[in-house]
Amino acid sequence: MATGSRADRERRFWRRYRSILLSRGVKSASVRWYVMRAEQFIRAFPGRRLAELGADEVCRGGLAVCSQLDAG
Repeated sequence: MATGSRADRERRFWRRYRSILLSRGVKSASVRWYVMRAEQFIRAFPGRRLAELGADEVCRGGLAVCSQLDAG
C-alpha cells in the first residue's frame, strides 16, 4: 500500500512522468503539453486508476510511457 497523502502521491507521479518524458527526448518546452494531454486522458476514465487500464487503452490514449512509472 502506498504511503503519503493522495496529493503527495500525485506530485510524485507527475514528477516521474516529466522525468520520463525528458529522458525520452521530449523538449522541456513541450512537457506541459504532454501533461495536459495526460490529464485529459485520465479524466476520460473517471473513477479508474491508470494502473487498472489495459495497455491497449493506455497506448490509444498516447500515454505509453506511463507503464514505466511503476518501475521508478
